[in-house]
Amino acid sequence: MVINGTVVGALEQGEQKAYAFPVAWKRLRRANLLSFRFAQLDDGITLTSPSLTRQDLTYRDPRDEAIRQIKAAHWGEAAVDWGGYIVGNAQPPDETPFDRRQNIFCFILNEDR
Repeated sequence: MVINGTVVGALEQGEQKAYAFPVAWKRLRRANLLSFRFAQLDDGITLTSPSLTRQDLTYRDPRDEAIRQIKAAHWGEAAVDWGGYIVGNAQPPDETPFDRRQNIFCFILNEDR
């Protein structure tokens, strides 16, 4: 897992669980990019909703936040965590309304939140 070009952690192959990695404050910027590096060209993962937490505030990629709002409006609050993202070359290979391809996530730190 890479934040702003620096590796901050590694995911375990075949493990389905929640991950959390500490990121040094000096590594964060106002706009932060999360990406992933894979050992093999055909590797990939599926994610639910990656987020960045700082001082008890949760930041999400603006595209993810918009999708969560749409799902809540159509199917209720329980639907916001349905599906997620296909990162790299993970299966399933096809996008659906609930699984979208996205390889980079952006977190904008707003001090006025």
